[in-house]
Amino acid sequence: LKGIRGLEQTLGKYKQSWLGSKYRKLNSLWKGTKTIMNPAVHMNNILSNVHMYDFADGGMADVARAARDMLSKTDEFKEAQNLGVFGGFFADELGNDARAMIAEKSFKLAKKHSWDKAAKAYTAEDQIFRMALFRSEKADLLRKGLNEEVAARQAAKKAREWFVDYERTSPVLEYLREGPLPFISYM
Repeated sequence: LKGIRGLEQTLGKYKQSWLGSKYRKLNSLWKGTKTIMNPAVHMNNILSNVHMYDFADGGMADVARAARDMLSKTDEFKEAQNLGVFGGFFADELGNDARAMIAEKSFKLAKKHSWDKAAKAYTAEDQIFRMALFRSEKADLLRKGLNEEVAARQAAKKAREWFVDYERTSPVLEYLREGPLPFISYM
């Protein structure tokens, strides 16, 4: 445990250093070109979400309802949002480092119509399935007799945890993501 804590402190110092900051920007840009800017990865992301959603016993009708909820910003969507269903997405993991690097190069317009739209699409691909699972799970829990508030909290927890959450991390995982295995989070 002391070794892991030491790794965490060392990594924190490295991230704040000039070299670490520049490397992280470059690494984020590189990761973005291999993921959010790659149409094949978007298709794989959707298929991965379909598999995870199916394994979680989500109802197929709720996928369309979730898309409607997200587009219309329904009360159900706002409830899911307030309960933390959304967050911890890969595009968030890329952070502002890659975005800032592109902006520094005066490509703001190109970035707006390419990088930003691709990151938004990648996130939406994940959010639709989280929202759908929230709807399915909440409905199941209500049918089992749980009250609305408890059902919503439990459904939100399942919807958040069932899919890849890039905010859940450890010092070892952070080290691997920063260095030799930048895509380790998904596994």
